[in-house]
Amino acid sequence: MTNHISERLVNALHAGADVRAGCRVNHARGTLVSGFFRPSDVAAHVCCAPIFSSGEQTVLVRFSDSGPNCNVAQDSPAATPRGMAVKIGHPSELELIGHSIEGFPAGNAEAFLDFIEALNEQQSAPDRLIAHLGSNQAARSFVEKRSASPLAGYSCLTYHMLHPYRLVAPDGSERVGRIAISGLSKPDVAALSGPDCFDDDLERVLSSGVARFDVTLLIPARSSELDDLTRSLGELLETVLLGEIVVQSLVEDQAIERSVSFHPGVLPSGMSLAGDSLIESRLKAYALATARRLSY
Repeated sequence: MTNHISERLVNALHAGADVRAGCRVNHARGTLVSGFFRPSDVAAHVCCAPIFSSGEQTVLVRFSDSGPNCNVAQDSPAATPRGMAVKIGHPSELELIGHSIEGFPAGNAEAFLDFIEALNEQQSAPDRLIAHLGSNQAARSFVEKRSASPLAGYSCLTYHMLHPYRLVAPDGSERVGRIAISGLSKPDVAALSGPDCFDDDLERVLSSGVARFDVTLLIPARSSELDDLTRSLGELLETVLLGEIVVQSLVEDQAIERSVSFHPGVLPSGMSLAGDSLIESRLKAYALATARRLSY
């Protein structure tokens, strides 16, 4: 029986990496922080999910660096894009996972598998990756954005959640858009040098206060843009501030970071994924990758 595309994706990611036991196959290096989520004044009118009407709630955040190397140098290009995974509530009611590039290198699971396999062979068969990038605008654009990623700390970046969300208001009206989480700290580019520079910068920010992030729903003027995960959103019809995440401190026991899992399918009533060509395979791939990691 042919493996499901999600299993093939996970296998391809592992095939191209030397993954340590218990580590993630991507965004392996991570740091856990804690704080709270505070909904905005308008959030409860936009979505009937309880998290938007029940005041401050606990938040667990994992900041991460790209790639399968849990010791990747944080000032290396290999560490981009940066990742942010969030659990709101305890137990979590909403989990959000995004990275610091808007868009994705493929619009469907098959194209993403081709991209991963081309990356896996870039040393042994470099022409394959060159050909893939030459014939796939989405992958080429993603690689270009990665190379141009700004050098700014975790608390200064904007993280883009990949899939569109549908929010149902108390009156039954709906809004569909993407969610972005934007850090409000001022970057200190001079400090971002060295293998641990992003962790050091985060400690610097938290030692003198907190790190704040706006959680925003972005609704495009052309709803058809939501179907193409490879594209940045163009003109916006509406921007809705759903609330803010306030990061207060590093989690004392960082050893638990490897056992903590995040899944973009964890949603409260009143919120749902709006559907796209990648969502089903991605949700299953997350579950498979987590099960594989925790089985070591």
